[in-house]
Amino acid sequence: MRIAVLDNLRQNAPASEQDAPDAWAELGTQYGVDGVLDVLNRAGHVAEFFEGDARLLETLPRFGPDLCFNLCEGHFGESRECHVPALLEMLRLPYTGPGIPALTLTLDKAMTQQLLDCHGLPTPPRQVFATPDDALDPGLSFPLFVKPVREGSSKGVSVDSLVRD
Repeated sequence: MRIAVLDNLRQNAPASEQDAPDAWAELGTQYGVDGVLDVLNRAGHVAEFFEGDARLLETLPRFGPDLCFNLCEGHFGESRECHVPALLEMLRLPYTGPGIPALTLTLDKAMTQQLLDCHGLPTPPRQVFATPDDALDPGLSFPLFVKPVREGSSKGVSVDSLVRD
C-alpha cells in the first residue's frame, strides 16, 4: 500500500516574532514523522512524508497514495484542522482520523458542550466570555480554570489559567 504521511512540522511553521510562546506547540516533529515512516515501511508499505499545506494539491496526485495518514493541525483560522481533510476530500483520497464536521465541532469547546448538553450528557459548568468586561455567571465560583474556546492540545493553557478572582 502507498501511504502518504501528512503533518505540519514545527520547523516549517510560518513563525513570526508576534507568536505566542506555544503558538506552534501542536505541530509535529521530524522525529515523530520519521518514526511513523519507519513503522509503515518496515510493515511493507511504501510511505512518504508530505508537509500538510496547499502543495498537497500537486504532490499527492503524483505520489498516488492509497491512504493518507493525516497528522495535520493546520496553521491559521478557526477551521485550521479541516484544511487538509478538505483538500483530501476534494482529491477523493481516503484519510485517517475524523472528518471535517467532527474536527470543526470539537475544536470549539462551547459548541461541543452545547451539543453534549442537548443529548443529556454531563458537562462541567462554564461560561464563554465575549469581552473581558463580561460579568461572571453567578452560578460559578472561584477557583476557576480559564482556557481558549477554540484551541486544542492544551494550547493557551498554563499555570496562570487557574484563577482565584
